Amino acid sequence: MTSIQDTAYPRLKHQLTAKALTTVYTPSEEEVVLAAGMTRSRVTKVAFLLLLKTFQRLGYPVLMKDLPASIIRHISTTAAVSVSAAALENYDRSGSRRRHLKMIRDYLGVTAYGEAAQAVMVEAMTAAAQTKHDLADLINVAIEELVKAKFELPAFSTLQRAAFQVRTAVTQGFYQQVFAALSTDDYLKLNRLFIREETATTLWNRLKQEPGKPMLSHLHALVERLHWLQDWQIATGALKALPWVKLKQFAAEAQTLSANQMREMAPHRRYTLAAALLSVQHARTLDDLAEMLIKRLRKMHHNAREALVQYRQETQKRTDTLVTTLRDVIVAYQQEGSVAERLAGIETVLGPQAETLLEHCDAHMAYADNNYLPFLQRFYKSHRATLFRFLDVVPLHSSTQDQQLEAAIHFIRQHRTARSTWLAMPQPDDSSTASSTTALECSWIPSKWWQLVTGQSSSQRSEPPTQLHRQQFEICVFSQILLELQSGDLYIAGSAEYGDYYSQLVTWEEYDAQIETYGQQVNLPVEPTAFVHHVQQWLEKAATATDEAFPTNTIKCQVHRRVATTT
Repeated sequence: MTSIQDTAYPRLKHQLTAKALTTVYTPSEEEVVLAAGMTRSRVTKVAFLLLLKTFQRLGYPVLMKDLPASIIRHISTTAAVSVSAAALENYDRSGSRRRHLKMIRDYLGVTAYGEAAQAVMVEAMTAAAQTKHDLADLINVAIEELVKAKFELPAFSTLQRAAFQVRTAVTQGFYQQVFAALSTDDYLKLNRLFIREETATTLWNRLKQEPGKPMLSHLHALVERLHWLQDWQIATGALKALPWVKLKQFAAEAQTLSANQMREMAPHRRYTLAAALLSVQHARTLDDLAEMLIKRLRKMHHNAREALVQYRQETQKRTDTLVTTLRDVIVAYQQEGSVAERLAGIETVLGPQAETLLEHCDAHMAYADNNYLPFLQRFYKSHRATLFRFLDVVPLHSSTQDQQLEAAIHFIRQHRTARSTWLAMPQPDDSSTASSTTALECSWIPSKWWQLVTGQSSSQRSEPPTQLHRQQFEICVFSQILLELQSGDLYIAGSAEYGDYYSQLVTWEEYDAQIETYGQQVNLPVEPTAFVHHVQQWLEKAATATDEAFPTNTIKCQVHRRVATTT
């Protein structure tokens, strides 16, 4: 069970600073007057103030015997009354405490915990349990809703029991939901997981087995595991309706159970846990394959950067020669004499090596602006088969309406066995049949790739290319896959880490239902025009304050727990 320390349930600190005592537990004049009007003796006056101030702090009443001595001393000193521990314990058993507690609730506008508060608590927990599993999370949500509704908090054990009961009820509902979505064939297929085979083991043990680190040496095993798991994907529609946190929790629970334990449990729970583990293991296998691809591509780009550095070191002498030649040309151009004499001087500098110098300049310009991309081809060849195998087994989709990269992936897969260096750009057919082709869109190709892929200079980018360099286009596509998998613009269907993040966003219906409450919680306007106006005012105010204080303002920033002050 969850401990109280793991939750936001308010508790009294036994060690309080003087500042905390003064700020939190010092009665106001109004509260002192209230206590004087509600009590007859000096002792009950102090007890009333103790009950009031602790109720304000915690949201529920506390017995006098459970109060820290520092709070009792502080309030007693403030009221100028000395009170004994025995007198306070007698107050706990008296009818005065019950009457005072009712007066305090009325004064604070708090309703005693009862059926209405219980309904609010259960409703909040039930809604939270749809997406949360930890009891502490459910308790914290219930506390927040009870405080917002001005209800007195119940005992922590009440919250604990309610959270456990609600989570159990919601979980049973999920079990029934998945169970109802399964067919008789699905039941029979899932039961096969728990039958001992000739190898004296079960498919359940194979399912639970971790595949190991996503390394290139494990590629064949991972692909085989993916194919095996794809044949075991059951009730995917029902599982998609489950929040990912619940699916992971069910899978984690299933991972700890043996085949015998699974056979002995209730069918609706057994089949749900088994289907959840199948789904999560399938997602993890896709994640491993994606990680393998990303590592390969990152390694290729790293090696190409290193190759560029090495190339520059090896050609430094040639670069120095080009710079020296350029200097000599400028000197010849600036010498005194006619135009013909200066041109003759430049010709003397260049001589018969003009063509060679031009070739060296073109070679140098190919790697300008740290452009290491031409070196990628050197490292791509050994990984080409692996990268294409990834495309064969992993379903890649665009998470936006832009389908250009998907079309490019389809194109390179179509021409995987081609041997020619250049491929003709596909042109759209005039026919309206389903077999007509669509022109390949190349506007997504980054500028540094353009000349390598199309053979055209950047100045010709407005002209549609007529051909594509086969290998350079393949490398460009794989590099773009790397970028878009990391950004979320490309996703892997069924993956956990690289799935469609748009599917995890709230729906417009949920947004419309919750936006007003959210705006109140964060104290921001939610109407678009009002929100823009609010942000503009806030930015203008911050900019004005900064301008007025500059340059005499002191800016403090904390880095690694060290405070640096600049003026």
